[in-house]
Amino acid sequence: MIDKSLPPVKILYTCEVNLKVSYQDISELYENVSLNPSASNYIEKAVSKSSLVVVESNNKGDSLPLHPYQVITNREIMPTEKIVVIKVKGGIETEVESGVTDLAGEEIVIKRIKAIQLIKESVESTELKRIKDGIKVEISADKKIKVFGDADKELYSGDFSTLKPTEKVEVIKVKDGIETQLQDGETDLAGEEIVIRKIKTITEVETEDILKKVKDGKKLEVIADDEGKTIIVLGENDNELYKEELKYTKEIRYSEHTITLMNGSDGNLSKTTAADFIGQDNGPGKRTGIQAFIDNEDVSIIAMPGIVDPAAQLALVAHCENLGSRFAVLDIPNDKKTVADVEAFRNIVDSHYAAMYHPWLQVFDPYEKINTYIPPSGSVMGIYARSDTSRGVHKAPANEVVRACTGLEYQYNKGEQDILNPKGVNLIRYFTGEGIRVWGARTCTSNSLWKYINVRRLFIFIEESIKRGTKWVVFEPNDEKLWSRVQRTIENFLTTVWRNGALMGNSPAEAFFVKVDRSTMSQDDIDNGRLICVIGVAPVKPAEFVIFRISQKTGDQQ
Repeated sequence: MIDKSLPPVKILYTCEVNLKVSYQDISELYENVSLNPSASNYIEKAVSKSSLVVVESNNKGDSLPLHPYQVITNREIMPTEKIVVIKVKGGIETEVESGVTDLAGEEIVIKRIKAIQLIKESVESTELKRIKDGIKVEISADKKIKVFGDADKELYSGDFSTLKPTEKVEVIKVKDGIETQLQDGETDLAGEEIVIRKIKTITEVETEDILKKVKDGKKLEVIADDEGKTIIVLGENDNELYKEELKYTKEIRYSEHTITLMNGSDGNLSKTTAADFIGQDNGPGKRTGIQAFIDNEDVSIIAMPGIVDPAAQLALVAHCENLGSRFAVLDIPNDKKTVADVEAFRNIVDSHYAAMYHPWLQVFDPYEKINTYIPPSGSVMGIYARSDTSRGVHKAPANEVVRACTGLEYQYNKGEQDILNPKGVNLIRYFTGEGIRVWGARTCTSNSLWKYINVRRLFIFIEESIKRGTKWVVFEPNDEKLWSRVQRTIENFLTTVWRNGALMGNSPAEAFFVKVDRSTMSQDDIDNGRLICVIGVAPVKPAEFVIFRISQKTGDQQ
């Protein structure tokens, strides 16, 4: 007996994804590629011309094609459908496997079962939470879980004996992004994280008209093969009372379909080296790391937040010095606490194209819901931009509030400030009633002419502005008329800079001079296409130390 009106199995004919592959500075994007081998946009075909990655199907030879519900995952999903034979006596059901079974006084029920295992990875409620710093975990068979720290101190205890039969708890240990399920017993967890998850399994049982009850049988014979089951019910003298061949979808546990990427670091900072940040100059379009910023002419401030490797920092400083158009903001390691340690690290760099800041800042992490410490360079770059916009590049980026900062990793006092500031360490300090502020504006240089950040950045601003504002000069006739036009152009620009308060002096003549004539160029310079302009400016320097002299005076003194 075959019921031809059964609802068809739902088939997913296509599953399309976007695939992005990146390595160093090369990136490839493949949109709407299909996991269906018969599709024209099958992933293996679409990625065949990639220079970064090779995608191959592991469906080889005569093996069955991949099921449409199969997913790229490290979790199991089991769409199953099977026919089961149940014998019922006194309301108690028992499944009958292959073979011959006595059925005196029992009934037979034939059922089609559809089971779908659903895995919910969300961590639910307060008792199912992420636990860090566990040393070992103990899992008992009665669904009790304990996590221990140092000296067997109990960090967490959970009792999950109240879960429904269709629910269970799994304990996952996570290290470097790799998850491993823990079984009953005791497991070491040094340097790992523990995640406790609730899993729900839902089973749907459907009994249809064709799958009917057969009464008065004495023996039941069940013959199973790959195609289905043959059910035979025998009477008193082994006469056949009922026989049916039932076809069914084989019960399959679909295997994992994994994509393995090799030779990567899985985004782990501990596996990176200074060479990854320094990069290589392989020519246009192939530069990596810091070298890739050579192609970007709009960069004016540059930093590597949290990267305190001396080799990487020196490479960043050299990059700024070679280009002369940008300024580096450097971090000091957060484990450098004493004045001597901070000063020793500062002495690695001597450049007026860089500045160092300390200590690290406490901020609130909205994802982990805890306070954490971050390197100060990112926030300092924001202060640079804010000060440039509100006041101008000539204003020292100091005595500025660090926004969204709730604390400091270390608190430094005035005595420590007086030692470190002249050495070129810009401290971030807390002042009662004034918040957390940047309290330093010095570069990492031994050259007193360039010891202030705003002076160095003002000259970068003036130089780059003049370069961009005089590009029209190139290929013009190099004569007195051109020199006069160039001088007027630069003088007009510097006058505006002086009026904005960036230069010293009561008049433009006291603030700057521009000279471009026969005294700045020789005939050889003119013959070889060189136009030489000499410019001098008097920058405004910050009032770093404010000194008040107070004396006592009596009433009869004149």
